[in-house]
Amino acid sequence: RPACLRGTPDSKVLRKKPKQHTSFPAESFFNNPGHITYSPQVYINALNALMYCCSSLNKYNEMINYIIQFKETKKYFTKNHQGSAIPLSYHELDYYSITGKIQDGFLAAKKIEKELLENEYLLSSLEKTGLLINLSMMYFMNEKYRETILLLNRVMYEPILDSRSDMDGMVRIFYLICHYERGASRQFMKSLVRSAYRRLAKRKGIHKFENIILDFIRKKLVRVKSEEQLLDLFTQLRKQMLVLKKDPYESRPLEYFDLIAWLTGKIEGKKFAEVVEAKKE
Repeated sequence: RPACLRGTPDSKVLRKKPKQHTSFPAESFFNNPGHITYSPQVYINALNALMYCCSSLNKYNEMINYIIQFKETKKYFTKNHQGSAIPLSYHELDYYSITGKIQDGFLAAKKIEKELLENEYLLSSLEKTGLLINLSMMYFMNEKYRETILLLNRVMYEPILDSRSDMDGMVRIFYLICHYERGASRQFMKSLVRSAYRRLAKRKGIHKFENIILDFIRKKLVRVKSEEQLLDLFTQLRKQMLVLKKDPYESRPLEYFDLIAWLTGKIEGKKFAEVVEAKKE
């Protein structure tokens, strides 16, 4: 779940009594949908808080019911408020990812991407970037690498990345991994690494994980000669990432793309989606 879209109510009160404190405002709108037209932002905020609580408390059956009800009430939004509600689609993608229903998630992502394209001018760069990252992650989990790369190309032109080094770095790494999974040549991978280095070098500082992974790709991955050697390299890199994960500064970028889960899949011969789903059980 990308940190850029976090903001979940996290008090002990909400964790103990989510029904009383978070469902009532949204359900009052569900019962009186005509009121949404007059207070759309209040409704959006209430539903956003409710979705976060459902996700945090593993209330996935309730979560999908609220998602369905939300879709049914979208007809009460004006054009502008339909745009404001688009970031709520993040919760739908989150639901499919968490529950392992990635094929349903892929179909939903295609619809959400189209809706985003029609309304992206209404969103901030942060909102748009966060949703694009979630969409690209759903495509990646479905092994739709071409679609993932196309979305990440859009992400890398977003101005918010200039001020969010954690997000920027992992997007570049995620982009490299997508090309690797798609079967890019060694020469092309080297050129992508050089491009990433130039971009990251413009910042005041480079994260340790960025240096480690870029060096790994440039000096080791593109020179692998056997499956055994590749497995050994992935195992070594995973150990390094597990150490860095303990560092709050270095671990934050790993929230955008679960690099450790990807490496685990490579080592154990499992699909990325399988490893991600298993971690959430």
